[in-house]
Amino acid sequence: RTVQAMSRNVRVLVIDDHPDDRALTVLALRAGLAGFEIEEVGDAMVMAERLVRPDLAAVVCEARLAWSTGLEVLETTKRMRPGCAVVIFTSSGDERLAGEGIRRGLDGYVVKSSAGYLALAATVREAVERAERRVAAAVPVDGGDLAERAAALVRSNAELQQFSYAISHDLQEPLHLISRYAQLVAERYGGKLDLDAQRYLAHVMTSAARMQAMI
Repeated sequence: RTVQAMSRNVRVLVIDDHPDDRALTVLALRAGLAGFEIEEVGDAMVMAERLVRPDLAAVVCEARLAWSTGLEVLETTKRMRPGCAVVIFTSSGDERLAGEGIRRGLDGYVVKSSAGYLALAATVREAVERAERRVAAAVPVDGGDLAERAAALVRSNAELQQFSYAISHDLQEPLHLISRYAQLVAERYGGKLDLDAQRYLAHVMTSAARMQAMI
């Protein structure tokens, strides 16, 4: 039974205490995971409350949180929801972290980059399908499978890096235009905008700058 064949809605938790990164992650998942309910989590209390809800299919978590770590979230999730897939989506690539995560049952590891955001939805979908097959078969993961999955993650990250180089120019140009026009609006009409409009404009400029830096 695959995710595509499921008639019920399934939920994905996005756990990240950086609001801009969390918003970009949610946008990427909603664009690529039709039929999934994407929920945001920014603190430990909300995470604990959301983990016990039914139909939780996956958790997408930043590796470094102000109040925890991705590995601690992984262990908590696997303890409370053994059939739930966990994907670490982090701003810094670390093969040792990925390897330790795989040893503890991590289902996916993606680096935050232009290519990473594009590939995240597919990674989550595949992780959910693997978790469902594992639960259905009730077969524990052995050491050989761990090594194979760790090697596959390393290859996947290398391919994503190559892909990011190929598309970075195409992504930089529209982001530059968004940033430039937002600056022009701020310079020419900033004094005429109300506080909400000024805040929205600042958010657009900040998000564009962060995406340009990631690319």
